[in-house]
Amino acid sequence: MAGNGYLQRRVSGAVKPEKQYEEKNIEVTPKPIETKKIQNNKKIFANQQKSIKIPQETYVELNVLKNMQRLKFDYEAIQFIVSQYYNTLSTEEKKRFNVLKDNL
Repeated sequence: MAGNGYLQRRVSGAVKPEKQYEEKNIEVTPKPIETKKIQNNKKIFANQQKSIKIPQETYVELNVLKNMQRLKFDYEAIQFIVSQYYNTLSTEEKKRFNVLKDNL
């Protein structure tokens, strides 16, 4: 075979480096996850998202609403619906809504 004896002929360290390699200690510090503290010492992570499951028909209606109101994201459409609902409430119902919203 032509490759017979190839390993015996190979000289280790045939290429001499121009500079000596110096190992440096690099300290890697992980970035802390941003958190927001709430009244009850609960932590909410800023980078998490919520998802909801809705029926297909409701999803289509939400997309129609987004197109009509020229909204780009689903959360904007949901906020629009909540605002419209809030505007129809009486004064007492608005107070109750705000109390419940603050305590959840």
